[in-house]
Amino acid sequence: MKWKGFATSEQLREGLNEVLEIVKREKSLLWLADLKHMQSINQNDENWIINEWFPKIVLTGVKKLAFVTSLDYFNNASINRIMRSTQPLITFETEFFIAAGDATRWLLDGDE
Repeated sequence: MKWKGFATSEQLREGLNEVLEIVKREKSLLWLADLKHMQSINQNDENWIINEWFPKIVLTGVKKLAFVTSLDYFNNASINRIMRSTQPLITFETEFFIAAGDATRWLLDGDE
């Protein structure tokens, strides 16, 4: 999933729920979240991701999640809070990258 700019609560939740459905339907094991151009996430959406959405993605069987970090300081702070808060739930590998190519290589490493 590639984010561009600011997402309203409705857009953010709709997008993340769509990802959840795709991951479940396709039985995806690898996920690239390109946040490079995503802007801040509001506190209510952070809480929704932590408490409602993240526990569902954990149950899908995803094995690796690669993040391309945002250019936006506030987005990075939100993502860091979300990942810290959900750490006890995480059953898959996660890594952060500056470039999408590096993230893709990491996802595919050992997956042949």
